[in-house]
Amino acid sequence: MNKHLQEIPLPFKLVFVGGAPRSGTTVLHAAVCSSDNVNNYVSECSYFKALVKAYYAGINNFHAHTSDLFKTHAEFFVYHSNLLREVLIDHWQYLGRPQVLALKDPLMTYDFPTLNAFFPDAKFVVSIRNPFDLALSRKRVLEKENPQAKVTLNHHAQTCRELVSLYATIVNNQNKFKNNLMMLRYEDFVQGNQDQNLNQFLGIKINRDKVWQDAHTNRKANNPWDTDKYWKPIQNSSVNAFRTGLNQDEMNFIAQETKQFIEMFNYTDLLQEQRSSSISQS
Repeated sequence: MNKHLQEIPLPFKLVFVGGAPRSGTTVLHAAVCSSDNVNNYVSECSYFKALVKAYYAGINNFHAHTSDLFKTHAEFFVYHSNLLREVLIDHWQYLGRPQVLALKDPLMTYDFPTLNAFFPDAKFVVSIRNPFDLALSRKRVLEKENPQAKVTLNHHAQTCRELVSLYATIVNNQNKFKNNLMMLRYEDFVQGNQDQNLNQFLGIKINRDKVWQDAHTNRKANNPWDTDKYWKPIQNSSVNAFRTGLNQDEMNFIAQETKQFIEMFNYTDLLQEQRSSSISQS
């Protein structure tokens, strides 16, 4: 593989969309893909994500295994960077050679600092959602997967831990992204308050009338992760749905487990609301 390939600019602008599962990454990605200069909407790039994970396997086992094939960490980094570049170029060609290649996988958000090192010119867009609505959405996924199961606080604990750790990965590395990271709240986005900022940041023009129309995928039958919001015009009907979808014990628990996240991303008004509701019911 050409060791100097990394120095040649990609023939397209590269965008990665991320955020916690159920934070609105799918509709955000679909909106980005509605621009005429972006590829049509595609599902999660789980194959590409697996290749990124392979880099960690090589680094974590470098002295025991990988050093038999590469002299230094830097040499291995360049090799793997070129491998990822070639896969992205294949994806770009398959999707019609758009000016902008936009890919999404929520759990690949953990890898954004690494991807930023591989692709310093890439743009990263991270969706944030109030943790009560996010937990409710995850609860509904679990109920679809197993209608007989009872969603407990232990289930919410797993969701909250994932939420906190995922965004900590981004926040703790925020300075490394320089001007290539945009974090936006789902609530603002679905109400149309972020389109202009997104357009400027990515060099695109979102067309809400075209969202989903040119999707390069079909709706998967019986997918518990699908919602009735998919394949329809963007709407804000799920904002603050937790008020009727979660009980007080659930809200108290989620507020406690995500307090740092709530304060960091300015959801303190919901925290005050939750506390007032808890006091009134005690």
